Amino acid sequence: MRRTMGLLEKQPGFLVHAVIEESGATPFNIVTMVAWESERALFEAGRKLRGHRDEMGFDLQSTLARWGIRAESRIFIAP
Repeated sequence: MRRTMGLLEKQPGFLVHAVIEESGATPFNIVTMVAWESERALFEAGRKLRGHRDEMGFDLQSTLARWGIRAESRIFIAP
């Protein structure tokens, strides 16, 4: 997560990020949030991140499965 955030922080349009850990019994123990100045900045950063993973040969889906992690992504728009 630290490497990912280090890469994202350097992308154009990055505003801020937060990591929140749940202390009770829940299927989502860690939530990461990143704010971007625009939807375009978000999608460009995602493209850059996927390219970086591909260059490293890192398979996110198989790693999450091996570690038993359930991950979900959402896009929220501020009113």
